[in-house]
Amino acid sequence: MNSSWISEESKQKIIKAVKKVPVKAIEQSDWSRLIEFKLWWKMYKILDVNVLEHSDEAFLEENVYIYQNRKKWVNIEWMLWNDVENWRNKKLKKYIKDKEKVWLYMPKPEEMVRFLKELWNLAWLDKELDQIAMLAYLTWMSWDYWLQAMDTDYSRALISCHSWSYFITSNASQKYSAYLCLMSLDR
Repeated sequence: MNSSWISEESKQKIIKAVKKVPVKAIEQSDWSRLIEFKLWWKMYKILDVNVLEHSDEAFLEENVYIYQNRKKWVNIEWMLWNDVENWRNKKLKKYIKDKEKVWLYMPKPEEMVRFLKELWNLAWLDKELDQIAMLAYLTWMSWDYWLQAMDTDYSRALISCHSWSYFITSNASQKYSAYLCLMSLDR
C-alpha cells in the first residue's frame, strides 16, 4: 500500500484487517472481475465491470492519458439517468440489465457509505478516506467508479479508489471518466 494520503497507523490497520478476510477474485471471460468476500456473517460481491467489452463502438474514445495502459475508454456522459432503460449505450444497457437479474446492481452512494462502515467495524477506521483505501486494498479496485445519482438524475455520484485520492462525491461532472462497479450487498 503506497499512498501518501493514508497514515502509517491506518495502513497497518488496513493490512492487518484485510489478512482476516478471505477474498475470492474470479476473472470473468470478458476480463471483468467478480470479487467475493464475507464480513462477519454477510456475503458481499463486487463486479468490476470491463466497460470496454460491453459498450457500443460509438461510445469508445481514444484515451489520451493512457490510464492503466488502456488505449481507449468509454465515454459515459450519456449515463445521466439511474434508470438503465434511458441509457443510449445499448450493449452496456443489456449487460447491466442481465446482471441485475442475478442481484448485481449499481449501488447508491448511501449504500456505499453503509458498506464502508462495515469495513470500519473490521479495522476501526473512522475516516472515509481510510475506509475507501481499505476497499481498494481488499478488492484491487483502482479507478473512479460511477454510483447512482444522489438527488436527481442530472448529477452523478462516484467513488474514487486511486492511490492518490479516496473519496465519494455527489456532484461529479457528466464528462468525468469513470468505470462501473456492480454490487450485491447482503443485508
